[in-house]
This record gives sequence, C-alpha cells and structure tokens, in this order.
Amino acid sequence: MSNNIANARKEIRSYLRGYRFCLSKANSIEGMLRNGVVADCVRGELVRVKDKAAEQCANVQIIIRCVGGIEYEVLNAHYILGKKPKLIAREMRYSVGYIANVEAAAIKKLAEIKEVLSIIHAAKDD
Repeated sequence: MSNNIANARKEIRSYLRGYRFCLSKANSIEGMLRNGVVADCVRGELVRVKDKAAEQCANVQIIIRCVGGIEYEVLNAHYILGKKPKLIAREMRYSVGYIANVEAAAIKKLAEIKEVLSIIHAAKDD
C-alpha cells in the first residue's frame, strides 16, 4: 500500500472522528451565546469557533455521503451517531469483523476521491 494512501486514510478517519467533538463544541457555544453568559470581548472569537465547528460537522456529512449502501450506513452510525462497531454489528445483524471490513473499504474509497481530501485540506487552511 502506498504511504500516501495510508496517510490519506488516517487523515480521513481523524477528520471524521472530530464530528462528535465539533458538534458538542458548536452546541455548547451556541448555548452560551443564547443565554448571554459571554463577555462582549470574546463573543466574536466564540462565534468564529462555533462556525468553524459547524462547518466541520457539515463537511463530515458531505464526505460520508460520497459512499452509499451499507458503507454509508456504517460510517453514519459510527462517526455521526457515535455508535461502537459492536453495537453497529448487533443492530445490522453482521459480525463485528464484517463491520470493520466495511468501514475500512469505505475509508479506502474516500481516500481515492480527490475532492474528499480537498474538503479536509481546505478546512484546515481556514
């Protein structure tokens, strides 16, 4: 396997894993802003951070839509819904090993799509 493909897979997994954290961060900041517990001097920076977190959440959803069928279902359950592979396997009535193979195949497909890495790199450059 090419080192570039391996690095792309790691980069994609890392970016997808960030979804739950970014969603939590965006919601937390939104709540602080809505409740008025933020000093005016930091409001602008918090809005910027919230927008960046919300953008990553949207990007992750776009990225996982690049695959379909069971690959989409597994990525959605794991990265968006935050389910563990064991639970995904039980709910989908497959083995944990099969779910791991489906996830790996989906990540491989995503690594081969130039636009996926472009989305990730553009988000990091902001």
